[in-house]
Amino acid sequence: MSNSAWDEQIVIKGSGIAEGTYVAQLTEIIRENKIVQNRNGFGGKQIVQKEYDSLTADQKAFVDSAPAEYWPLGPKDKSPREKAAFVDQYRFVFKVPDQNNYEIKSGAEFPINLWGADGTTRIGGGKSLTDFITRATGIPVEVGDEFKLSDFFKPNDEFVISVIKDKGGYSRIDPKSIVKKELAKPVVKGVDALSERAKNLLAYLKANFQGRPKRDILELYGSGQFGSYQETTAAWQEIMKNVKYTSDGKTLDFSEA
Repeated sequence: MSNSAWDEQIVIKGSGIAEGTYVAQLTEIIRENKIVQNRNGFGGKQIVQKEYDSLTADQKAFVDSAPAEYWPLGPKDKSPREKAAFVDQYRFVFKVPDQNNYEIKSGAEFPINLWGADGTTRIGGGKSLTDFITRATGIPVEVGDEFKLSDFFKPNDEFVISVIKDKGGYSRIDPKSIVKKELAKPVVKGVDALSERAKNLLAYLKANFQGRPKRDILELYGSGQFGSYQETTAAWQEIMKNVKYTSDGKTLDFSEA
């Protein structure tokens, strides 16, 4: 039976770390083989992004029976290009020490082979990996080169990474952000990373909102004190990304900001 939910108690569970830029340590590189890619009808089947060999017999049969899918024809295409049904990939795993050694495994995956729906046909792949290595390490690598990943990466190497949220609200790495610490621009965090509008908002919050429930920030969104609704929202998001604004997850605490 349905009921009014105005006063229903809701608890939001964590889904990773906050968006932002971090110095992280590379902890592992994992090779994943024949990862199932999304196709029509695969939603909700608990098979996408899993290794084919890890599936049950029924799941494998379902995947095997799915037809190939193709990209729309482009201006230079003479025939349809098949979408990858499976991918072999390297997954880079990072640890963020200043976030209680939070380990982030999503986002830094780089295909090395793309497979067609028949499970045997290779249809290219590998350039995203070589582009990543060049971008992240500053060492030019091209398709056709032979190397080991340990030629470029060592356990606990430090990298600057940007963490974003996916559509489900879960933390993942922006793969184009990954660069060795010594090659990256200095990471600016804290108050120094804020715009002037966000600094002014933070000063006001420290003086007037310390100890109040987090939701009280809504009072300022339409007040016009810090610009338009959208500008005030953007300033608050800057604060959330760059400074500590709560200690218990419920109330505003700017004592360390």
